[in-house]
Amino acid sequence: MTPLLMLVVDDDVAFSMLLTELLRGDDCKIERAANGREALAMLDRMKPHLILTDLVMPVMDGWEFTRAVRRDSRFGGVPVVVMSSVVKKTVPEGAACCIDKNVLLGKIGELLTLADDPAT
Repeated sequence: MTPLLMLVVDDDVAFSMLLTELLRGDDCKIERAANGREALAMLDRMKPHLILTDLVMPVMDGWEFTRAVRRDSRFGGVPVVVMSSVVKKTVPEGAACCIDKNVLLGKIGELLTLADDPAT
């Protein structure tokens, strides 16, 4: 089976490393970019199954990055999940959803705990 490929776009190195460690496994490969411009360059040589992007970043923010991804027909079916420590009421056009970073980490931790619990 081909591993799931995810791209995490976030300038917060500690957060992106933590998220990478939580998600990485035999069936999941994570690539990281520090901003939208770096992520777009990476997309020239890869097609992820899922993109997780922060909104507020230097160089190219998540709003502009999401618009650029949606303009590229190669990535039309790739879900873009916007992550933010400040949940926005407005989700960038083309994004699948917007989720609070703390909620995301909590949910991943909860799911991993359930997966490790032999009683479930």
